[in-house]
Amino acid sequence: QLGQLTMASSGDLQKLQADMNHLVLRTDELSRDVDFVWTGSTAVLVFIMQLGFGMLEAGSVKSINVQSILFKNLMDVAITAIGWWSFGYSVASSHGNSFSGGTEHVFLDPNEEWTDMFFLWVFAATSATIVSGAVSGRMRLYIYLLVSMCMSWILFPLFAHWVWATNGWLYKMGFIDFAGSGVVHLGGGVGALIGSSQVGPRIISAAYPSRFEKTTEKGIEIIIDRKPRGHNTTICFLGAFLLWFGWFGFNAGSTKGVSGGRRVVAATCLFSTGLATSVSIISMTAFSKLLSTLRHHEMQMGRLTVFSKIIYGSKYREYKGDQKAGYINLLDVLNAALGGLVAITAGCATTTGWGIVITGLIAGPLTKFSSVQIARLGIDDPVDAISVHGTCGILGLILPAFFSTQKLIDRAYGEDYVTYKVGRQIGVQLIGVVSIVGFAVVVLTTVLTILKLLPGGIRIDAKNERIGNDFEYFGGYAYPDWHEENENYKNKKEAKQELWDRQSKRFVKSEGSIKRSL
Repeated sequence: QLGQLTMASSGDLQKLQADMNHLVLRTDELSRDVDFVWTGSTAVLVFIMQLGFGMLEAGSVKSINVQSILFKNLMDVAITAIGWWSFGYSVASSHGNSFSGGTEHVFLDPNEEWTDMFFLWVFAATSATIVSGAVSGRMRLYIYLLVSMCMSWILFPLFAHWVWATNGWLYKMGFIDFAGSGVVHLGGGVGALIGSSQVGPRIISAAYPSRFEKTTEKGIEIIIDRKPRGHNTTICFLGAFLLWFGWFGFNAGSTKGVSGGRRVVAATCLFSTGLATSVSIISMTAFSKLLSTLRHHEMQMGRLTVFSKIIYGSKYREYKGDQKAGYINLLDVLNAALGGLVAITAGCATTTGWGIVITGLIAGPLTKFSSVQIARLGIDDPVDAISVHGTCGILGLILPAFFSTQKLIDRAYGEDYVTYKVGRQIGVQLIGVVSIVGFAVVVLTTVLTILKLLPGGIRIDAKNERIGNDFEYFGGYAYPDWHEENENYKNKKEAKQELWDRQSKRFVKSEGSIKRSL
């Protein structure tokens, strides 16, 4: 009887062990399923950001270029998908060497890694889209598509490998860029800088062939900035809010799951994204009121204050000049919100609470300050992509060196990622910034220099620029009234000439009324 009991107990133990093993496997499978749902859902949120970019950029440009800017956003996604499946994901993967991934995932067939491939694809498309608004209205459509290929097929995969692949050289140094302030936004911001500087400023009218007019004032040469206003602030607001909505997936989704304690990291990313952006909005609102008040008093006094000289310099004037004291520029506030989002992206999982607040406080005013400095250099960026993604991308990479903690880094990256010391981390972050900026500048400058040699160059001709890219490439405009205004003309040449004359007269008339009011 004792032997029978022993055999029975042994059999029960074996059955219990088998049940436990099965339970472990089921738990592991359930964790993977939950992680997939999280990663896939947040990736879809990031994909929605393309709609946000489209609305923001469309509202920020003239109505005669709306179809063009929307088409560019559409093509960014399509071009990126093809390149990402073909070889981009393989370059970004944790194979190969410290500089680039290998060829293991070239033309990858469906498997479990498609989850990660889908998630990073929408990130790659985001990086490419940043450039479209900066060169809107001037760059030839097919030249832009080649630049988009360069961004999504070359630069982003390499940057992603350097920073996020376990064998990437910046990853092995302990570089902090959890969700892509550098990989996505700084790379895109540099693309915006090189593209807009190479293509040149916009034509304002027949009387003003450049946004930046050089003139003299009391014997001193100054620059008058005649930046055109976007045609629809409501669409800009919608686009900015869609971007903020999608950004929760952008940052929190970078955990690639919520199992194994990652839910805490995801929650940290979610609220840090909301907090930093909110603080940035408030700080820019106060900064905007301060600037407009100062400019108003300066016009009354006839001289510049020290603060204004720091922001604007003594040889730069905004033509639309601030006539009313204390007004708020909504577009500047929207850009500040995006600047706060970009700045918190790198350290969304590792920054302390007060560090998040400080990030937002700096990012808001910095966006406006950077925008003015870019304009003072004679670089025309219609959507301030350079300031939002480039300048705030650098800020976002530097601040984690000051406001992270070892506990938060270990929770986000694992205990063996890096031993946090402020001095060392500053050096690592600066190396990453210089590397990303330097590599992107060299590649994009080389590409655009070569493209300039093609027939027609990289910029559309002056008349087509005045008439608009929509008429040149799509045969009509996005809004019905533009189409109806031109549909009775018998040929394209007459329609272009008529619009040219009417827009010039309208601008001169409005300019005369502005001068009389001044």
